[in-house]
Amino acid sequence: MQVLGGHSFDHAHLLSTSGAYEWWYVDAQSDDGEWGIVVIVFRGMPMSPDYLAALSSASQVDPADHCGYAVSVYHGGARIATAFHGVNAQDGAFSATDCDVRAATVSIRRTSEGAYHVHAITQISAIPHDVEITATLTPTSHPAGMASEPEPHAWIVAAPRCTALVDVMLRESGSVRTHVQWSGMGYHDHNVGMRPMQADHSDWYWGRVHDADRTIVYLATPGAQRSSLWLGVADANGLQWCEDVTFERRQRRISFMGLRFHRSIHCRGTLPSGEPLDVVCVNTRVVENGPFYQRYASDWTVNGVPSKQQGMSEYMDCARYRRAWIRPFLRTIWQRR
Repeated sequence: MQVLGGHSFDHAHLLSTSGAYEWWYVDAQSDDGEWGIVVIVFRGMPMSPDYLAALSSASQVDPADHCGYAVSVYHGGARIATAFHGVNAQDGAFSATDCDVRAATVSIRRTSEGAYHVHAITQISAIPHDVEITATLTPTSHPAGMASEPEPHAWIVAAPRCTALVDVMLRESGSVRTHVQWSGMGYHDHNVGMRPMQADHSDWYWGRVHDADRTIVYLATPGAQRSSLWLGVADANGLQWCEDVTFERRQRRISFMGLRFHRSIHCRGTLPSGEPLDVVCVNTRVVENGPFYQRYASDWTVNGVPSKQQGMSEYMDCARYRRAWIRPFLRTIWQRR
């Protein structure tokens, strides 16, 4: 996994091969931990049942024909609204020079002032409820424009620590049921692959926590053809990566969908300053539960001290994308605009 730091890489890349993919990810949590959002814009959506079916039956598939978005709202440790939608190619727009991307009515855009503006409306005629999110994320940590060795898959850590102002409106049959505004912390990254994710990865672990004055983030792909382990710290001085990173999974479980996951993740490494970093991420609550993916509200301990802030983490079984039986389960939550 190649790692690219800073917003200079945070633009649409040339996706010229079947199975290539790209997504822009934003999350934010309120200061009191009660509210949270996740907004993702995809080009070449890896988990789209349409994309997976096309890849299994055709030699050439254009990633641009399989765009989409995912939007979720969380309250009190539970997901209360979600949308997982595909969009036609003509309804997407992806800038090759900056973070300015749109899939139908969901967009993420970096402003001239360097903040990130997020707007999402999930309304579809066949569904009586919809979500509207407006958020502004202002980076407080500015990663330098660094890059690791080139690889077919890249993780672009564009703005790992931001302040966030968020407005969330939930409507049902045209009537507003919930309207909240809150402030908190936000996170933004971006992933791109020139080959199908499932061709080179079997599993995927990611997590982040906004501690008092720094954000800690990890990404691990231990089952990849070229495994990657990344553990870093973003603060007012930028983004620093640990050396000699180790990764341990503990407390194995199995979900009702047969997904084998772990309740606890343990990462260790050494920062460039020589400071050791010992992180335990405990996946306290499953807030999204699917046949290939889980998202967690997670409790973290850093160098033996429990973090006062709740983090977020995820596990993805990429190998399951290769299996035809998974597609009907994906279609149960899939909508095409």
